[in-house]
Amino acid sequence: MFVGVNSYAYDVTSALSFIHRRRLVHLDVKPANVIVTDRDRCKLTDFGCSRRLDDEEVGAIRARPRRPGSPAFTGTLTYRAPELLRGAAVSPAADVYSLGVSLWQLRSRAAPYAGRRDPHAVVFAVVAYHDRPDTSPARRRRRRRAPGPPPAVPDVARTPGRRYRNVFRACWSASPDARPTAAELERLFRAWRSELDVESSTSSLDTDVTDDV
Repeated sequence: MFVGVNSYAYDVTSALSFIHRRRLVHLDVKPANVIVTDRDRCKLTDFGCSRRLDDEEVGAIRARPRRPGSPAFTGTLTYRAPELLRGAAVSPAADVYSLGVSLWQLRSRAAPYAGRRDPHAVVFAVVAYHDRPDTSPARRRRRRRAPGPPPAVPDVARTPGRRYRNVFRACWSASPDARPTAAELERLFRAWRSELDVESSTSSLDTDVTDDV
C-alpha cells in the first residue's frame, strides 16, 4: 500500500515543484483537485485560485512573506495555511501546508476536521493552538502547554509509515520558514520510490527462489 501512496505523493509534489519554479502558487491543493489517470499517475488540476508571484514574493519560497497582503480567503478552509487565515501574503509555503493536509488524508482516508461543524472554531484552533487534522483533544492540550517543532525532513525513521507521517507533519508547521519546499519533497519522494522499487524487486526475487525450491 505504501508504494502507491508514495507514488501519488511524488506526482503531486512534482507538480507543485514545477509551478513554484515558474512563480505560480496553486492556493487550493486538496485531493478533490487531483485526478488519477488510467496509467495510475496523479495530475494537479483546478488553477482557479492560483496566482503569479511578483519579484519580491519569489524569495518567499523559503522565507516568511516580507510584505503584508490582503486576506487570502481563497481555496478550501480546512486545507488553508494558518498564515493565510491570519491575512498574511501568499507564498509557495502555503501550498506545502495544503499538501501536508492532503498527504495526511491520502494516508488516513479521512476528511480533515471531520465532525466539527463550526468553521470559525476550526480556524481559531488552527491559528491559535496549532491544531491539525490528526490532533486528538488530549494531544491538543499537550501541544497547547508545550508546542514543539515538527520532525525534520528528511527523516530517519525506520518504517515507511512513520517516515511519511513525519513528512506531512513537517509540511503543516505553523511557521512557513520551517516547512520543506516542494522541490525538497520531490527529491525525497523520488529517493523513497527508488528505495521501495529495490525492496519490491528483492522481495519478488526471494519469492521466485522459494517457489523454485
